[in-house]
Amino acid sequence: MYRLQFGAGEDIIVQGEDGRNFYVIVKGNPVAKVKNEAGEVVVERKMEPGGTFGEVALLHTCPRSAT
Repeated sequence: MYRLQFGAGEDIIVQGEDGRNFYVIVKGNPVAKVKNEAGEVVVERKMEPGGTFGEVALLHTCPRSAT
């Protein structure tokens, strides 16, 4: 396990890319955004410290499902 830091508004993962990491939120409130085929954001979810993300792409060997 290793620590990564990201700035406000910076993409941590990008929908459609290969997944190589699982993330645990220590500080901050990242927002997950899912876009449809037209590129419109159709789902937006604010996350909080203690939350996790990135597991779907790792467990199912599929592209990232959100940005």
